[in-house]
Amino acid sequence: MSISQEDWERVIEKACEVANATENDNDPMYDTHVVGMMALLDELEAKYGREPRLLATRADYLESFTERRVLYEQALDLARKANDSKAVREILESMNELDG
Repeated sequence: MSISQEDWERVIEKACEVANATENDNDPMYDTHVVGMMALLDELEAKYGREPRLLATRADYLESFTERRVLYEQALDLARKANDSKAVREILESMNELDG
């Protein structure tokens, strides 16, 4: 099942909150917004299942290089199986930045 535009916009809004919090060094709201992002991703994964975009987005907010790599690889595998070339491209870009 594809993620609805309305639900994906919620992810984008939360990502903006996280990004805005990081603009100010040592912003105490950063961790709060990341926790909120993870809760939203949990909710959407319960609704839609393991979707490549959800897994890759979760990986974007993890601190552990190893955990990020594992989630990106899982997302990439799912995107390839779904023949979602846009998701494959985006995930590969994220993986390249991780290896940076």
